[in-house]
Amino acid sequence: MGSDFVLPVIQIKTRDGNFIPTLCVLHDGLIIQNVDEGDVEELACLEKRNFSFQQYGSDVLSAKKFLYFLTRANAVTLVARSGSAILGYVIIIFRKNSNIARLYTMAVDRPARGKGLAKKLLQVAEKLAAGFGCAYMSLETRIDNKAMQNLCENSGYQKKNFLKNYYADHGDAYKYVKRLGVQ
Repeated sequence: MGSDFVLPVIQIKTRDGNFIPTLCVLHDGLIIQNVDEGDVEELACLEKRNFSFQQYGSDVLSAKKFLYFLTRANAVTLVARSGSAILGYVIIIFRKNSNIARLYTMAVDRPARGKGLAKKLLQVAEKLAAGFGCAYMSLETRIDNKAMQNLCENSGYQKKNFLKNYYADHGDAYKYVKRLGVQ
């Protein structure tokens, strides 16, 4: 997956049935698009392969939780595909009357790591959030997730807070924030 990619506009269906423009990344057979209900089981399997329940406890997303984000939450879930295989995903949450989007979670399947996919998912999430009128993106990451911390810091995010016992397993986190449109 090279560094060049195209960002054509596609349509995403919102909870209220309206359509909004979003982004699709096309490069070397890679497509980043809106998730649909048929993807939730595969997303839950990807989640289980990449996050141990013993280590992360209830923070591991189930198919039911993915379906919630798809159908009920004020959120957008995007998947990265190569052919029919889902290689990764990102969930972005939007709050009413807020100009801050929250990157709730992002994962790249182990065989697809090290090829720049996480960076592409993050860039698409940022462009989508900016398209929703958000001026900032925030996210939290475990203090032992050095790969995500490096991605954030290399993408213009600022480390803002240390969050003690943030996760269900009492793991600590860092909060990162980025002003969108600024590198």
